[in-house]
Amino acid sequence: MLNYSINTNNGSADKRSFNNTGASYTVLDTAFSNFFTLNQLSNLVGLSLNFKGIKQSFNIGNRVSDVSFKQINEFTGNTFKRHFLNWNPNANYSYNFSQQRSLYASYWGNTQQPSIDQIQPVRVNTDPLNIFLGNQSLTPSFSNRFSISFYDYKVLSDQYINFSVSYNFTSNQIINSSETDAAGKSITRYVNLSDKTPNGYNFWGSYGRKIGFGTCRPD
Repeated sequence: MLNYSINTNNGSADKRSFNNTGASYTVLDTAFSNFFTLNQLSNLVGLSLNFKGIKQSFNIGNRVSDVSFKQINEFTGNTFKRHFLNWNPNANYSYNFSQQRSLYASYWGNTQQPSIDQIQPVRVNTDPLNIFLGNQSLTPSFSNRFSISFYDYKVLSDQYINFSVSYNFTSNQIINSSETDAAGKSITRYVNLSDKTPNGYNFWGSYGRKIGFGTCRPD
């Protein structure tokens, strides 16, 4: 199966701050004012292969999106362009031992591109003790997740067992790096975590069966 889609998104954000002249707020504060327009174009191509047999089935595929956006500062005329290539691979496999017993395995990958605020955040004066700085050198992060699950059910005893195990890790994760000075002002920067790879494990299981009770008869 092959599919293609194209998407365009155009928007603008006009935020202005004014200083008090004594009678009213009429003087534009250029340090805390901004007017941006954003044009974003995305092209997505998806390809998947599916197979279904008597006892087993699998699916493997990938979606690739080419994202380009252009941000224009309408006050200064400066243009900021970025381009990202996002990958979303996936694979699934299942095997049915019987109608009541099955095994399932899957893999999922996802590219997370930095947001426009993380790349080039605008200055605000609502919280002077917390300053956020953008990073134009940010690159996308990539997450991987593997999982296996098993299910078994016995009709006569009404017994079931179900468990799943999963593992995930993220490469090049985007995090906040903060520094606080002696005056209590915190400056936060967005950076890629290149020297460590956050990961996690998860295990879940359940078991149950019907419990029977005997009957008592009086002598």
